[in-house]
Amino acid sequence: MDAHDSHLGRGPVGAGIGLANGFVDFGCRDVDRGFDEKGVEVPLDIRRHGPSVDPFTTLVLPSGREVVVEVETGSNNLILDTRFLADCGVGVDDGVTTKTGVDETDHHWTRRWATAQGEVYLAAAPQAAQAQPRVQFQDIIHDGLIGADHLDRYRLHFDVTGPRMILSPHASALRDVS
Repeated sequence: MDAHDSHLGRGPVGAGIGLANGFVDFGCRDVDRGFDEKGVEVPLDIRRHGPSVDPFTTLVLPSGREVVVEVETGSNNLILDTRFLADCGVGVDDGVTTKTGVDETDHHWTRRWATAQGEVYLAAAPQAAQAQPRVQFQDIIHDGLIGADHLDRYRLHFDVTGPRMILSPHASALRDVS
């Protein structure tokens, strides 16, 4: 997430992300009202690198193993390091689709896609579990990244000073319940 808060003296607001008073709110137009959103609170580990803030949180795999993943709203996929195949109940020959290539830095990569055998969920939000998600496995520097396929089921509210993320229902889901 390339955003930082001009109100905190850290420079301009990042492109496409509304950030005010230390809060990022995806799905809500008026972030200046403060951070009073209701929902499931998920603790974040905010890692700052110059003007960039990178939120990380804990994800539970089908085996029960907890891993630290970057919250990556720019990616659709749940991406996990290859070493977690077995923790997702996946063997190398279990319906795994494999693709290889070379990136712009001449780095050779192998990506594997498979369906996890069980649920994955944010450790602080087991009620937001996703059953048998499609997972991309690749040798990466982090344990993983959790993307839009999992997160877009909710309105996301980031409090980088908290540090926390709130998962709340979309307005349409609230209307469906009433």
